[in-house]
Amino acid sequence: MSGDVASPNAAHRAMVEESDLVHDLLGGTRAMRAAGLRWLPREPRESAEAYRLRLNRSVLFNGLGRALETLVGKPMARPVTVAGVPDRRIAACLDDVDLAGLDLSGFAADVLRAALADGVTHVLVDDPTPPAAGPSAARVAAPAARPYLVHVPAAALIGWRLAPGDGGPNRLDRLRIRETVVEADGPWGERAVEQIRVLSPGRFALYRRKPGLTTGAPWVEVANGASSYPGLPLFTLYAQRTGFLTGRPALMDLAWLNLAHWQSASDQRQIFHMLCGTMALNGLDNVRCYRAAVSDRAGETLTYDLPDYRQANNFGGLELVPPALSDNADLVKAGREAAPTITIDSFAVKVDLIKLDVEGMELRALEGGRHTIARDKPIIFLEF
Repeated sequence: MSGDVASPNAAHRAMVEESDLVHDLLGGTRAMRAAGLRWLPREPRESAEAYRLRLNRSVLFNGLGRALETLVGKPMARPVTVAGVPDRRIAACLDDVDLAGLDLSGFAADVLRAALADGVTHVLVDDPTPPAAGPSAARVAAPAARPYLVHVPAAALIGWRLAPGDGGPNRLDRLRIRETVVEADGPWGERAVEQIRVLSPGRFALYRRKPGLTTGAPWVEVANGASSYPGLPLFTLYAQRTGFLTGRPALMDLAWLNLAHWQSASDQRQIFHMLCGTMALNGLDNVRCYRAAVSDRAGETLTYDLPDYRQANNFGGLELVPPALSDNADLVKAGREAAPTITIDSFAVKVDLIKLDVEGMELRALEGGRHTIARDKPIIFLEF
């Protein structure tokens, strides 16, 4: 496939397409709302305005993000150290391995997090000093210059090429890395500039879009030169390898479950808001709707199975705490949801009638109304 220096290769395109869901989920509610129709389909008869309202009411329970942070936290419970006695030049770098303030532990945590999220990630060893014989003149002029680590996420490594080895296996001959650098723009402002770094053994080149033109301007080479290392100092960490420099998100199956929860939670909340709308349309201003579970104790969180509203289910018989012999044993599930608990006593009002249809929560609901029932002796209409 023809293209320019910024065109990703086929392996990169296939890999990134699958990881888009993971990155949107890790971006939280804001990212999932921004994705819109891609992850939250619009129902056949749903108007654009109704869909917009439903989308903006939907909140993501980020189970994927929680699982990822737990997995990263396990090996990072203790600081990362270098085995043995490191060379003094290496030891001097460990508190700031990326020249941006990250120590070795922080950098390692970021790399592990990215590897689990994308299935693969990379670390580039960069050296700002040019190759030179004898004591480095560049180091004399800039004593702070030293090799440092650059984290290259899977999405940033947009292309690579192999060349035949000298009688051995193929060797990595070229890398293309998409970067964004921040530059001064006037006396106070800043601007983000996208560039492509092309690395080959012993050489580098930088490409940027030709200035002064609109979006879609051609890419032109703006810098090039020799590098201080004769090869390509790229190191790859695989969490779930699919091929050379490619991987699949290690938590992809969990990501799909999290997406199902996002979609079903939106449907569950939509039903509640439809109830509220019915009350308003019929002028029932003496009715208050609460999205909560009536129980024997208030202020707790009850987690329950969400049904898949696109499958045939007994939605009216949904049980928050299913018994051993449940009428919904064949419920088609689409994730989990959480709701706060309230009690009848927590309303602190005079009660004349209590109507309960709570699918197995009857005893808990009545226990939570013990004082109200003893005080007001209301009529109780109970489906059991």
